[in-house]
Amino acid sequence: MSLPNFYNHLLISSIFPFKTEKYPIISPPTKRHSFFSSGPLENNADAGAIFVFGKTFEDHFFVFKVTSIIIFLGAVINVLYYLGVMQYVIGKIAWFMQKTLNTTAAESMNAAANIFVGMSEAPLMIMPLVPKMTTSELHSVLVGGFATMAGSVLATFIFFGVPANHLIAASVMAAPGALGFSKLLLPETHQSKTTWEAMKNTPLPEQYNVIDALLTGAGRTLKICGYLIANLIAFISVLHFADTTISWIFNLIRHPEINFQFLLGLIFYPFSIIIGIPLQDCLLASKLIGIKVSLNEFIAYQELGKIRQLRNELILNHTFPLYLNGTLILPDDIPMLWNDSSIVILTYALCGFANFGSMGIALATLGVFAPTRKRAITKIAPRALIAGNMVSLMTASIAGLLYDARHATVPILNLNSTVV
Repeated sequence: MSLPNFYNHLLISSIFPFKTEKYPIISPPTKRHSFFSSGPLENNADAGAIFVFGKTFEDHFFVFKVTSIIIFLGAVINVLYYLGVMQYVIGKIAWFMQKTLNTTAAESMNAAANIFVGMSEAPLMIMPLVPKMTTSELHSVLVGGFATMAGSVLATFIFFGVPANHLIAASVMAAPGALGFSKLLLPETHQSKTTWEAMKNTPLPEQYNVIDALLTGAGRTLKICGYLIANLIAFISVLHFADTTISWIFNLIRHPEINFQFLLGLIFYPFSIIIGIPLQDCLLASKLIGIKVSLNEFIAYQELGKIRQLRNELILNHTFPLYLNGTLILPDDIPMLWNDSSIVILTYALCGFANFGSMGIALATLGVFAPTRKRAITKIAPRALIAGNMVSLMTASIAGLLYDARHATVPILNLNSTVV
């Protein structure tokens, strides 16, 4: 792919977040309730959860609350697949991508599907073609899975308090961006054997009626829920162990405040500056990016949601400006992002499955679809992981570039920071 084509990918990525209003292009979230906010979507999922687990199910938040939302959305999406709605929408988006970005039919279809479903479900759209795909096309499939976010999982992050409009925009922007960075890191050097004719003739799993589609979709989400619960237990435990161990080591030289998350912050600090996060928020932002890359995005978004909730509480009781100008001081163990733009940029930077756990899922999925290509897939997986994170940082940079600070919740003071 030529360099001008790569810039076409970046241009398409930057178009998606534009709004119809005159200004701002990207603005802080309002209090209006949409379908994706904590309204109809969450209530529908809660109805089933209350029936099965009882009214106190929220006492076990992740096991019951989060999984209920994922199962509900997974079932709805599968019904839309059965009715042909998803295929139509995904096909139109894929056709548009292929014409504007000069990518092949299979990788365009996979990238479009990644906007709505996860990395293990999207390749089902092109399952018979996976063994015939070139190495560059396989790389695009991996990057698309790492860079985007499944629709069923987005609802979970919205429940954490992350703005829905930015999450959806980030996932949509990441699809063409993933194709661009994929071809930049591994250009196509062979003739593709995947055509639109082959895509149209791709058989899909048979389901007999809407009820069968509903039950099948709900059953498939059990894998996602099980992965989520197991990985959260494992990664949070490992994070605590790493924090404790490193803190103990540095305590020997009288610096117990240095732990695993502190070191992650130092590693990703330059990336936080590059994507436009104000300097006073860079260390905390880099820690969250490091958690997302090394552990997973659920933990990072949950921490971002807690910070945003505390920030809103301080704004509502009119004490936030006092903390901002130093009149009042937060305890050292309470993290805070002082600029609205930092929350917006991080929402985009954390969007995606680009972490080591997800790499294992992607390798297992594509290995089943194409056992003969397992060696090639394993070889390009680390490169795809890097590309997926580059896509997230790129969309975050675009968000920071288009963010209008004049509409910030709290006026930004002159604290020797860089404001985008």
